[in-house]
Amino acid sequence: MILFKNRFIDKLSDTTLLAYRVLIAASLGLVVSYGVFNFTGEHGFKDRIYWVVIAVISVAASTSTSVIYTRAKAIIIFSILGTSLGSVLLLVTQKIMINNSMASFITIAVFCGLALTLYIYTMFLNYATSVFFIHIYLVMFFGLFVGWDHELFIVRIVSVAIGTICIVLVTFLTRGKKFLNIFTKEMYITYGEFKKILNNVDRNVPNRKLIFLVEKNIQLSEMLVNAKYEFSSNKKYYEYKKMILLMDELLINLKTYRALFIEQKKHNNELYTDLVEYTNSQLKKNFEKLTIRYDRILIQKD
Repeated sequence: MILFKNRFIDKLSDTTLLAYRVLIAASLGLVVSYGVFNFTGEHGFKDRIYWVVIAVISVAASTSTSVIYTRAKAIIIFSILGTSLGSVLLLVTQKIMINNSMASFITIAVFCGLALTLYIYTMFLNYATSVFFIHIYLVMFFGLFVGWDHELFIVRIVSVAIGTICIVLVTFLTRGKKFLNIFTKEMYITYGEFKKILNNVDRNVPNRKLIFLVEKNIQLSEMLVNAKYEFSSNKKYYEYKKMILLMDELLINLKTYRALFIEQKKHNNELYTDLVEYTNSQLKKNFEKLTIRYDRILIQKD
């Protein structure tokens, strides 16, 4: 976080923070676009700068800096690909059917409908793919009713790039430590749960606790991704990532130990006793590694 105090940013609700970011990024993007088109003398394209606002809103789906960066990459890459493919399809169709305007209109309308259908289908499946198809649709739509040429293509790409860069910049400058604070708190709680299980491992390993820890570990991985750009250094982020992997390994050991522990009670033979003792010792060794790594992370300066 650069421009504001951490406390102020972290106190804002997600919706309020997102609204401020979109407002600032959209305003900045419109000013920059207006200046660019004035400087280049492309006055006729000033009415197209609303594309900047659409780009800002498309990227700003979360207050997580990591999510913003991911969506920003997707919208820049796939908007260029979608616009390029849409332009090629449109121009080729118009050139082939230059003497038959009705056939050209119907073909472009079919492409337009197909792209819109695929956009709706992929909207909740994969963001990058949906961006690709919506840009094909937009090119086809403009080609069908308004007109499309290489100048509009450049304006579209420039507007999307300006909007995307503005929201990424504003998000970076106003990032707080909300996700990092949530992650470190949950990590402490989860480590405590592992410690409780390991302290009682000789007596019982409840299946419910194991399921709870599996769910917690999945949540921790997601929280870590959201907090990635709030760490003071990449080193600490990767240390926590390694710690989550160690927790995953420990969970596998606990599941194995529980299965052997149950079988030992059923059969009560020497083989299962030896296996339980060996797995128990491995559990304690792995937990010791986890504790050492966690202590090392906690004493690191931010």
